[in-house]
Amino acid sequence: PEPEPEPVPPMSADYAAQVAEDRQAVRRLGVSTACYIDDSWPIVQTLVAKYGPRGDCLSALISNTNIGGENCHRGAVIGALMGLQTTGAHQEQLTARFAKLAAAKEIGQEVDAVFALLEQKSE
Repeated sequence: PEPEPEPVPPMSADYAAQVAEDRQAVRRLGVSTACYIDDSWPIVQTLVAKYGPRGDCLSALISNTNIGGENCHRGAVIGALMGLQTTGAHQEQLTARFAKLAAAKEIGQEVDAVFALLEQKSE
């Protein structure tokens, strides 16, 4: 049987204010939340600049989702950029979330295989 998903807690007033602030920042950029890369890149830069110094990858990804529009590819880039610099408690939080994926073991094996292949090619 599939595990039950964790319930989503209600949005706190502080969190709602954060989402509103991020949406306003995107409006000030004068860009669309659609899939056009010319508009997506400034959004990625804005979120990474805001959340990067704190190493808060999860908040950056959640904010990206809440901003709306075509957020999937933006999220992939934000996740990659933030993941490169995430350490400490935030890294542990991401690792714990990854472990909850249904295919975490298989994904981990695929990632390990890719890195092993890259090491072979660099020798």
